[in-house]
Amino acid sequence: LRKYGFSKIDALEPSIGMLNLARKRNLYRNYYNCYLTSDAIPDVKGCFDCVLTCGCFVPGHLPPDSLYDCLRFAKKDGKVVITKRANYGEPKYEQSLISLMEELEVNAKECVDNLEGKDYTGTINTTQNGLKCKDWSNTGSNMTLDTQRLLADQHNYCRNPDSDPFGPWCYTTDDDTLWETCDIPFCEGASTPGWAYWTHGWQKFEDSCYLIKYTKENWYGAKFYCKDNLDAYLAEIKTAGENNFLMSILPKPTIDDTDLEVWLGANTLNAKRRYIWKTSLTDFDFTDWGPGEPNGRSYEHCLSTHMYNDGKLHWNDRECLTKHFFVCEKSVGPSGCGE
Repeated sequence: LRKYGFSKIDALEPSIGMLNLARKRNLYRNYYNCYLTSDAIPDVKGCFDCVLTCGCFVPGHLPPDSLYDCLRFAKKDGKVVITKRANYGEPKYEQSLISLMEELEVNAKECVDNLEGKDYTGTINTTQNGLKCKDWSNTGSNMTLDTQRLLADQHNYCRNPDSDPFGPWCYTTDDDTLWETCDIPFCEGASTPGWAYWTHGWQKFEDSCYLIKYTKENWYGAKFYCKDNLDAYLAEIKTAGENNFLMSILPKPTIDDTDLEVWLGANTLNAKRRYIWKTSLTDFDFTDWGPGEPNGRSYEHCLSTHMYNDGKLHWNDRECLTKHFFVCEKSVGPSGCGE
């Protein structure tokens, strides 16, 4: 592997004796003492350029469907390499492994073609909030018998057996969360509703990157979420072009519907009681207030979006403790917006 340019190499091995021998020779970066299962090192997924197995895919060692777990560790464009002795195996096992490889080449994609994603057959096994998925064979009475049979061999991968309109999901191992939607990226050229696309990563406009969070927080919670989790800040709109860009990709509620409003990064909680952008501490050079806004209500001090009678999103003053979606912003980095 080093000969071919790989320098950061990790090892997974169920035998502690074998791992200790490798440690003595200082062969690897990390050493994982566990079996290759759907539960193995859950925090490591989509990290490796190459996943290499040596003498593992043979009868009595790994079943053919452990190939799914190898795929879980590989990057989107990574490689999975299986090595073994040519004369070590048995025909039925070999055919099962080959059939699975052929099926994966045709069907398996780590993306969805539409929001529903009913045909998703990839290996993502965590939810949009990072919760670990429960194995479908261990969901008890939560599913019908027909659905249990349908998903019996799907491990703990995100699936959409009931055509949920918000996409693949899974039951979780978290005691407080029975199930949750998974964050599956859209395939290139996929048919997606405008707002759904933006839930899946940072998007660039001029020198900034924007991420719409479809998690509801009050204004203060939104501000701290951007800062603490994303090293970002609530979006600050400085120009008409930036405003047009953001308004075009935000969710479009019906007129006067407050359910899909979005927090922006300004409020009047300062000595002069005027709106300023709270991260840059600057006054507004551009505004897009809705008709009659800000309306001066004494308890509305924070900036959000709202759909008005003209059928367009505009700025609105809103009570800071109400909970809405929000937009985080950060500067474009050396490698772009990243994930």
